[in-house]
Amino acid sequence: MIRRPPRSTLFPYTTLFRSALFTAKYNDPLKYFNESTLVFTDFYPVFSNIANNEIRSCAIVKKYDGRLFLLNTVEYEGGVATDIVHKNRIRYSEYGQVFVADSWYEDPIATNKGGFIDLPINEEIVCCEILNGRLIIFCKSSIYDLVPSNNPALPFKINLIDATFGSRIKNVVEVDNTLLFVNNYGIYVYDGKNIIKINNQLDDDYDLYEYRYGNIHKDSR
Repeated sequence: MIRRPPRSTLFPYTTLFRSALFTAKYNDPLKYFNESTLVFTDFYPVFSNIANNEIRSCAIVKKYDGRLFLLNTVEYEGGVATDIVHKNRIRYSEYGQVFVADSWYEDPIATNKGGFIDLPINEEIVCCEILNGRLIIFCKSSIYDLVPSNNPALPFKINLIDATFGSRIKNVVEVDNTLLFVNNYGIYVYDGKNIIKINNQLDDDYDLYEYRYGNIHKDSR
């Protein structure tokens, strides 16, 4: 029996979009796998008709509201082939498309295609998960949600949920329509309205290093 490596040593984030499996791992290119290629192929989405304006890497890939989202990105900009880190950036594709040449183009180059939103603070996006039709985005010290705006020109809007709590690990676990997350102060549940600390019932071992900085891994089998 072959033991499967921990999820975080492979690709922390994977998602299926239009018959292709996309994978993200920070400092590695975005990759996809489909039945026609049968191999993982590097993917560098282009967001402008200017040469070298492309997304080189991202920490998180997620399917939401009919689009592919890339969060915490590394990009080439202004025609210069130099990595620029946007740790608070959320990029999205055209609705239903990712491989068309202009699927990721942003205003004013194209309308009703792709685009991006930067969080209002320069804080690293750590993880995200969908809850009740909202994309919940966790930074280390804050939590936001992203929801459709019903405005084709600006299809999404960002709302601050909490500016005190955040997640210190790269996975948030959905349990009974709530999100379980961990930071330096405890184990918490977000139920869509309230953030509730639940580790008060646990013993003091939580304060040990291996508990405080341990990883939560989803069972993806």
